[in-house]
Amino acid sequence: MDTICDVSSLCSNCDLPVSDSDKALKCDICATWEHIECSHIHSSIYAALLAHPSDNLSFTCTRCKSISTSPLRKKQKSKKSKRYAPAPSSDLQDSLVRNVPDVNSVEPSVTLNAPMRSSDCTDEQNTQSPWLSTKRRHRMKTRPPAHDHEVVESLPVSSASAIQPTVSGNRETLKFPRDHCLMLFGSKESGEEGAQARYNHDLNLLQGLVDKLADADEPGIRVRRILRLGKRVAGIHRPLKIVFENADAPKHLLSRAWRLKGMDIYIRPDMDPSQRAQLKAAVVELRRRTLEGENDLRIVNFRIVKWRAFINRPVTLTARSQSHSLACV
Repeated sequence: MDTICDVSSLCSNCDLPVSDSDKALKCDICATWEHIECSHIHSSIYAALLAHPSDNLSFTCTRCKSISTSPLRKKQKSKKSKRYAPAPSSDLQDSLVRNVPDVNSVEPSVTLNAPMRSSDCTDEQNTQSPWLSTKRRHRMKTRPPAHDHEVVESLPVSSASAIQPTVSGNRETLKFPRDHCLMLFGSKESGEEGAQARYNHDLNLLQGLVDKLADADEPGIRVRRILRLGKRVAGIHRPLKIVFENADAPKHLLSRAWRLKGMDIYIRPDMDPSQRAQLKAAVVELRRRTLEGENDLRIVNFRIVKWRAFINRPVTLTARSQSHSLACV
C-alpha cells in the first residue's frame, strides 16, 4: 500500500488533484489515489501508517469497494437496513484489511480502530467530526440560549415595624396570588446602592401609606414581600409591589383609596396582562372624551360610565304652617 504520491493525479472520489503534499492512499485494485477525507480515514491512522509502513496492509478505494459490495446491497429487504454496512466478501476485504503477520516478523502491529461515534465525543469534537452530518452539526452549534428570568429586585424583610412581614425567599421560587398583591405607583425610589437602605426607604413609604388608609385602632397588616418591578434606570421610579398574607388587606386598602386624592401616588390591584391592556385602553378613551368636553366620567370594570350627581347633601326644611323646623339628613 503506497502512502506517498510521486506523480500528480486525480482523486477517484472528488476528482481533485492529488499532489505529494496531500494526505492520500493508493488503491491496490485500480491503482488510483484517494484522499483520506474522502475515505473517512482518521488522520491519526494515516500518521501511524506513515510512521510504520508495511506490506501487510492493503487499501481499497470507495469506488472499488462500492462495486464489490453492490450485489450485497441489492439483497437488503428494507430501507433501514441500507444504512448499515454489508458484510465484506471473501475475495475483497472492506476498506483497510489487515493480514495476519508472520510470527517472526519484527514489524510493529497497527491497530485500526473504528471511527468514534458522536456520543463518545465532547461538544467541540462532535462539531468537528467528519462522520457527523451537516444538519446535526449545525443543530449542535445553534443551541437555544438560556431562558432569561424577569428582572425583579427582592428586598429583605424586617420585623421592626407595625407592618409585620412573614415569609422571605427568592422571587423565582415564590408564586404570589394576584388577589394578595397591591401595586403602588408614583412613589419615589431611593438612589442608594445598598439593598438594605433601599428597603428601609420603601418600608417607610409603605408605612406612610398605611397611616393614611388605615385607622389607628385597626390591627396590623401582615406583609410577605416588598419589591420593585423592572430594571433600575436613573430618573425613573419603578412601581412598588406589595404582597400581603391574605386577600382582605389589599381589598381594605383599595376601598379607602379615595383618601389619596390630590396626591402624586395611587394604588391599583395587581392585574394580569389582559386586564392591564383593557385598563390602558379605557384610560386613553377617558382622556379623549374629557378633552372633548364631557364631565363626570369614571372607569368602572374597564368601562367608561357617566357619574350621575345626586342631591345627597343635608338640607333644612321649614314648615309653612308651623313655627318649628324639620332637619333632614
